[in-house]
Amino acid sequence: MTTRWRLHRPDEAGSILVIAMVSLALLTVIGMLAIATGTLESEISGNEKTYQEAFYSAELGLVGGQTLIEALPNRGALQEGTLPGRYASGTLRFNATTFQLEKQGDTPSVWNKLMWDETDSEKVTGVPDGLKRAAVVPYHTIEAREFTPDTYAIGIAYGRSGVYRFHVSARGTGSSPTAHAQLETIYAKRF
Repeated sequence: MTTRWRLHRPDEAGSILVIAMVSLALLTVIGMLAIATGTLESEISGNEKTYQEAFYSAELGLVGGQTLIEALPNRGALQEGTLPGRYASGTLRFNATTFQLEKQGDTPSVWNKLMWDETDSEKVTGVPDGLKRAAVVPYHTIEAREFTPDTYAIGIAYGRSGVYRFHVSARGTGSSPTAHAQLETIYAKRF
């Protein structure tokens, strides 16, 4: 007579079901984490694009200000203090605490936040199609800084010829109004 051995242990009944349920729960958690990671990556990519738009918009504002300076026939044509966005030397400052550009108030000790609109700055016209999605068109300000007269070694013309330096600031906004960039540069032109 042949003896058959049974490999059945009564204390392990249903263990395969428990292992399958734990594996299924683990795979569900991994799937949910993958979806959350993908969503987060998509949001990061969208934010990066919005801030790139703001940077390019501000850069367009700088170019607009530099182009305006380059088109001036003489130094007096800037007309600082009489046109929006054109300021005399020392009337603008950057507040490093609030990270904002400020203009001098009625008294020399009072500084007010510069509003990037038609009252305090100049709007850039001719925005390219790629930046038309921006929430706000770019603005720029020009502040006359200093004058370096020509010396006899460089040459001198009649009148006061020399190099004028201008401080150009610009603010651009991306497709979200919360994404904005502010850039500044020094631009020099000989008159």
